[in-house]
Amino acid sequence: MSAGWNFRSRISVAIGSPKQVGLVKIFISVNHMKKEYSVSDQFIIRYPFFPFTYDSGWDLKDIYESEDFLHPLFIASPVLFDEFKKHKEGKIKDQKSIDKINLSLYKYWSRIKSRSTPFGLFSGVSVGNIEHDNALVFSENSYSKIRMDMKYLYNVFLFLKDLPEVKQKTLFYANDSVYSFYDKYRFIERKYAKDVIKYEISATDRSSVLKKILVLSKNGICYQEILNFLVSEGYEEDEGLYEYIDQIIESQVLVNELEPTLIGEDYLEKIITTLEKRGVDHAIVNQLKELKSELDTLNHREATIKTDDILQIEKIVKNIEIPFESQYLTQIDSSKQFQSSALSKEYTDELSEAVSFLSKIGAIKNENDDLKSFIHDYSEKYETEELPILHALDPEIGIGYPVGKNVGNEYSNSLIHNFQTHMKRAGQEQRKWDQIQDVLMEKILKAKESQHHEITLSKEDFPFWDKLEPVNTPPVLHSMFEVINDPSSNTLLHIHFVGAGSGANLMGRFSRLDQKMEAYIQDLIKIEQANSNAELVELSHLSDSPRIGNISIRPKLTQYEITCLSNSNLDQQFVIPLSDIMISVKRDKIVLRSKKLKKEILPVLTTAHNYKNSSLDIYKFLCDLQHQNFLFKGFMVNFNLNLNHLPRIRYKNTVLRLASWQVKKTELSNLLEKEVNDEVKMENIKKWSQKRNIPQYILISEGDNEMFIDFHNSHSVNVFLSLLKKNNTLNLVEFLFNDKTAVVKDHLGNPYRNQIIIPLFKNNEN
Repeated sequence: MSAGWNFRSRISVAIGSPKQVGLVKIFISVNHMKKEYSVSDQFIIRYPFFPFTYDSGWDLKDIYESEDFLHPLFIASPVLFDEFKKHKEGKIKDQKSIDKINLSLYKYWSRIKSRSTPFGLFSGVSVGNIEHDNALVFSENSYSKIRMDMKYLYNVFLFLKDLPEVKQKTLFYANDSVYSFYDKYRFIERKYAKDVIKYEISATDRSSVLKKILVLSKNGICYQEILNFLVSEGYEEDEGLYEYIDQIIESQVLVNELEPTLIGEDYLEKIITTLEKRGVDHAIVNQLKELKSELDTLNHREATIKTDDILQIEKIVKNIEIPFESQYLTQIDSSKQFQSSALSKEYTDELSEAVSFLSKIGAIKNENDDLKSFIHDYSEKYETEELPILHALDPEIGIGYPVGKNVGNEYSNSLIHNFQTHMKRAGQEQRKWDQIQDVLMEKILKAKESQHHEITLSKEDFPFWDKLEPVNTPPVLHSMFEVINDPSSNTLLHIHFVGAGSGANLMGRFSRLDQKMEAYIQDLIKIEQANSNAELVELSHLSDSPRIGNISIRPKLTQYEITCLSNSNLDQQFVIPLSDIMISVKRDKIVLRSKKLKKEILPVLTTAHNYKNSSLDIYKFLCDLQHQNFLFKGFMVNFNLNLNHLPRIRYKNTVLRLASWQVKKTELSNLLEKEVNDEVKMENIKKWSQKRNIPQYILISEGDNEMFIDFHNSHSVNVFLSLLKKNNTLNLVEFLFNDKTAVVKDHLGNPYRNQIIIPLFKNNEN
């Protein structure tokens, strides 16, 4: 290709291997620099529900006078709403209590104006299109979808499963983790107490009778059928026989069909249809139907949820007499309707260039220490033998995960002793990473010396650029970025991250908002499947708290589903229990095979759940396997210079890393240890921020959590100081938003922040 060529074309790429699975449109941009990835012609956009301007709307009176703020506040925090109401009515006289209310109000106000992460009526999500011109304009219409919180539904399940009639009439299935080992059946048991779910491996004696019950329960078996079977086997129908059946149910060798489902049909609907199908005649059935009817009515309106809607739901729920907390009763997802939903190719062209750059300096082969250790120890112990995954991951009889979790980081068998399993990355990959980090470190130190607030990177900064070995990057990536569009700093974008896969995990739970979003996400999964040699299988698991289920609920996106101690809405032929999965290691790669499908499978998790915190090791293992072959590190400053400030780092017009400051509590101890008036406080903050070269507008940043701070606003400063008081250090990042040139606006011209999630597809090298 000539370096002078500069043309753009829009083409349709048929995705299908070996059969046609869909038609996906991709924007291809070709210019002087080859781009490794091109972008989808659609994207998901997230945004706050209130507009953001610097010069107005940040006084307490703005909060107090906003009627539109009351509904989101009530839904997010009924307790704060009630306290706010009492304060407005003059019923609270204590100044400290009033200050506390104002502090909390300001935090919520800041969130609804400045934070894009979807949350109730505070922020929303929609689908947009890539076009040649910008036109991201909200109409005046918004709408919400409401469902019951999974914590409440889990309490409904716990209540139902112990009702004698439900126990007698519903079906039981074998725990999907049951497997035999010598004279025992081993299985994973769920323990639930104080809103926390824990998992542990249990065992029971193996017997021919229990084996037959497990076989009979494959397609579901009711209590009476179990009893009849045991009587037919010659057992006497007495109290002891009933106790035996109760024990295998209570120990979770058998689990009830009412167990929570996360994929497909709405769980409340599933409970109701199951109870009706089994002929359960109990008052709660009609009460749940009334609740579902009210939810359906609200969801069929093209409107947002109001306070009265929640109060009506609470009224129905109170009649059911199952304990609940108002704050954890419902879940709401919201969306603004677009008058026009077009984002200019200018921004995605910029993105694809930056991603191509990052794929050169920020993409390395995955060296997940836990997987690497598992591969090593499995190969040492079992060589190429294929085993049930439940056996291999059982820490008492297999290897466990992570390796050595219960015995330190040393593993030994008859062949090896005292071998340290957690080995660091070595060889070419490490050298590449070290070289890149050396360049960054040198540029950061030079910027500090010359007091520059920004570093610009180009491939010329890396003299070893042409010698960098290419990484076999995945066929599909996704990126989340913010369109900054700030002419004053020549900044178009800020990339939050780039990751492997289509990003469906960040979008799945919102697909219930509208059919267009669900269809878009399903198309992305089809693309991933077409680029995989293994069958992609959705992973279903209710993790360490019922409330995690709120972000784990999503539609059916793959043909098959792995039930990881969970229930499924699918026909049994499409359900892959843990007990069906076999594992082996081939050529330093972990391979999973389904006995049912007779083929290799690859688990996928299309939720935003942070699975690393799960107490169920096999679930963490299956999730880690998604990224076995590749890890896109993106842009990381991976060294410790003991600097309390790092400059902004950019590539062309894209910010790769925002300028940041580490603030220690000791820096402002004079304001934290004693009360001072506003004038003194603001003067101290002014001097401190000038000394540290911290701008007026910043974000307190902790992972996905952000809090906007204006150091010229006393209420905002109070929030900053209150958070600093609770923490030894805070991480501040610069706030890049131009309210005069924002690309997202409403029909009145008011500006909004944004986060855009978009897939990128690897260009064909031929």
